[in-house]
Amino acid sequence: MNITTKQQAQTIQQQENANKVLTIALQQERDAVIEQQERNDEIERMATENAESVKTIIKTQPCAHTRLPQSVLDRLYK
Repeated sequence: MNITTKQQAQTIQQQENANKVLTIALQQERDAVIEQQERNDEIERMATENAESVKTIIKTQPCAHTRLPQSVLDRLYK
């Protein structure tokens, strides 16, 4: 019975160690997801600003009365 208790204790210790490793890996994954989302948000913000700049330029330039290709208009509306 003493051997069984030792084996159980070893198994429990191994499981605890595995849980610690998994907890660290999970936290790293969470951090990576948060960092990627922040990057995505920044890219989206910059894209929106750039689209607004293009819209302003197009409206204020003489080409404002020239029809743009539909694909360009679709991108600007996004």
